[in-house]
Amino acid sequence: MRHSMARTNPNRLFVDESTARGRNLWYELWEEGKRDPECICIFIGWWSHPGQIIARGTPSFEKYTRFPLSDEEKNKIRIVRDRYHHEITAEQLAWIRKEMDADSSEDDPEKKDFSGEPIRKQEQPWYEEESWQQTEAAFFDSERLNDQANKWANNKYSAYMFMAGFEFTDFSAIKSPN
Repeated sequence: MRHSMARTNPNRLFVDESTARGRNLWYELWEEGKRDPECICIFIGWWSHPGQIIARGTPSFEKYTRFPLSDEEKNKIRIVRDRYHHEITAEQLAWIRKEMDADSSEDDPEKKDFSGEPIRKQEQPWYEEESWQQTEAAFFDSERLNDQANKWANNKYSAYMFMAGFEFTDFSAIKSPN
């Protein structure tokens, strides 16, 4: 469908919108768009939606704001302020904490963690890089996979086919034709 749209009309507008869901086609489109001088990429974080707050004076506001800010939250608030020129309010902080940990049964401020699971982070990212979570891994820590993917993953690779035989010594690896 993208190829059927106007490419020369000076008033053209493409709008691609999605939850990122890992390093996939959306990641490639985002990176291509950032490199394209005719494209403007706009990251819209959870904090830009005016309805994503918990009002002061409500039981939920008290429940989710009784803990001090973690170092991670302080860092994310700073990133949002510096990159996107938006100040996170206490009402927004309560809302995102509820999204990341709806249970919130832990009362010990030293043990409380509102960082959220990777799947929750990709649905409600604070900043661009948080969109690209590696959530499908069952055996590896998602945070470490994200770090490794950000450092090393790219589309420049050689594909190989692996062929097993009846015996272990019959195993072979050949360059894939496709």
